[in-house]
Amino acid sequence: MAGAGEAKKAKKSRRDDYPEELEDSEEEKEDYTIRKSDALIVAATAEDEHSNLEVYVYDHKTSDLYVHHEIILSSYPLCMEWLSSYGGKRTNLVIVGTFLPQIEIWNLDSEDCEPVYTLGGVVEEKQKKKKKALKAGLKQAESKPNSEISHTDAVMSLSLNPFQKEYLASGSADTTVKIWDLEELQCKANLTNLHKNKVQLVRWNHLNEQLLLTGGYDRVLNVADVRERPVGASAVKFRLRKEVKDLESGAWHPFSEHNFAVTTESGIVLGYDTRKPDASVFEIKASEKACSNLSFSPHIPNMMATRISPGCSRQAAPREKQPCGTLRKAKPWASISLARLIKRD
Repeated sequence: MAGAGEAKKAKKSRRDDYPEELEDSEEEKEDYTIRKSDALIVAATAEDEHSNLEVYVYDHKTSDLYVHHEIILSSYPLCMEWLSSYGGKRTNLVIVGTFLPQIEIWNLDSEDCEPVYTLGGVVEEKQKKKKKALKAGLKQAESKPNSEISHTDAVMSLSLNPFQKEYLASGSADTTVKIWDLEELQCKANLTNLHKNKVQLVRWNHLNEQLLLTGGYDRVLNVADVRERPVGASAVKFRLRKEVKDLESGAWHPFSEHNFAVTTESGIVLGYDTRKPDASVFEIKASEKACSNLSFSPHIPNMMATRISPGCSRQAAPREKQPCGTLRKAKPWASISLARLIKRD
């Protein structure tokens, strides 16, 4: 009996040598910790049937860049906006538009598998049918909006008002533009009179909080004053020339309230002045291929960059009306931005 007791003690001792929860190594803890000196970069990715938000950490001291964690999305991502404050508090949220009619708001500081807020959407049963149809490669199943405020098709473009971050503009394949109040999670304006085809572009003006730029596959660009009732009734309209293919993207000039530029599928960049709606004020042939993205430098006047093909971006000076440099072998990400990485306070 004494031998049996010693055996039990020895067995218990061996079991105590192995903790129930294995502790992470110091190196793993180091990688997982986000410091105030780190910069965060969020990228939307899609591969086969899987769509994710990848949250990267960039270490300024070592120049290391790595994926900190991933968030699984419900559908293919089309556009994003970062929300730095909500309800009077500092936040780290990202607003995502996908092939679904809903707009999702995710917390980048969390690994939760559900968005913290959703604007619009479809009835759950209908949404399941739609996902099954998409997986089977079939035509999208019919979807019924869960409320009158919802988009009824893919959300293709998003823009936060730089003066009042609670106001979000969204453009959809259902041809409408909506303005949302994020604090109330309600649609405040539904603009049905601006476009007759898919809305590819919505951008708030950086110098005038009332002006909203929109663009669609109907080859029409609008500059609308949201103070009007109805909104968009007296919008300044521009039309792309017949020789120019579909609209890709656009941006306001950061130093001029009246100027903006757009990129096209034909590789042409067009600049406009809201005071001269009859024709473009400059035109740059950036590439023979589609020019998918455009960004003005917030620090150097009249300097902009365009993304012209996977792994290649080009800089241009609108006043010179020609490209002034090309960056090749760049990372094949979907968009570019001429901005400094901002450290976390």
